[in-house]
Amino acid sequence: MRILFDLHTHTRFSTPRGFSHAVGSVAQNLGAALAKGMGVGISNHGPAHVVYGISPKAYAALAREVEDANRAAGKKRALLSCECNLTSQKGTTDFSLLPFAPEVVLLGYHKGVLQREEPLFFWRAQRGGRAFAAKMTAALISAIEREPIDVITHPGEYVPVEYAALARAAAALGVVLEINDKHPMTEEQLNICAENGAYFVISSDAHKPARVGCFSRAAAAAKNAKIPLERIVNCDIYRFCAGLRVDKLAGFAQSIRETSTGFSTI
Repeated sequence: MRILFDLHTHTRFSTPRGFSHAVGSVAQNLGAALAKGMGVGISNHGPAHVVYGISPKAYAALAREVEDANRAAGKKRALLSCECNLTSQKGTTDFSLLPFAPEVVLLGYHKGVLQREEPLFFWRAQRGGRAFAAKMTAALISAIEREPIDVITHPGEYVPVEYAALARAAAALGVVLEINDKHPMTEEQLNICAENGAYFVISSDAHKPARVGCFSRAAAAAKNAKIPLERIVNCDIYRFCAGLRVDKLAGFAQSIRETSTGFSTI
């Protein structure tokens, strides 16, 4: 399996002063990706996270760093992204708080997010069962219906979801499910998603440059679940013609195919 890009990586912009969460600059993440013959998404936490969220001012500075890193590399290999946060059970997110749209939009549930309503709902969902799985699934589906979300990150992490329903809705809307190297889905969960039409992206969720492009757990999960390579959108086999929102990255992927001296093979 040859991987063209790692869409989910964090930088120091995800770490406020006095906290230890993510380290490294955009240039360092890009350098790590280039060393593995791949592109990279810079996807810091959205503004609604009360500790790690990026402010609108910092987001503008991040965008400039992405431009500078690409210019220094002499080619576009870094994408401005954001890992937005689900902020209510109605499917609201913090996407609208960004001063301008990212090139790629990720969405996940995270602890420590400023909730717009029912402040105890997510806390209860973390401890709940099937009833909360249905509500969380409905919230995610509502979010991808209303916002230009490309990828749902680490589905089912921290809170339960109904994988079949989420996969069907994601497939219908052209949204990809992430196989996260830090929080991989189980073989059973991946099989359920695949059986319901899901496409996937393998991501590192790197919080330091040395972890960019490290996918061993995620790749093993995909392999064990026998996920077809043509359903993994950052695999070299995928051709960006399945009607997915990430198909907008066709030119980015093709440039990597044509100019990279090597590929990350896992």
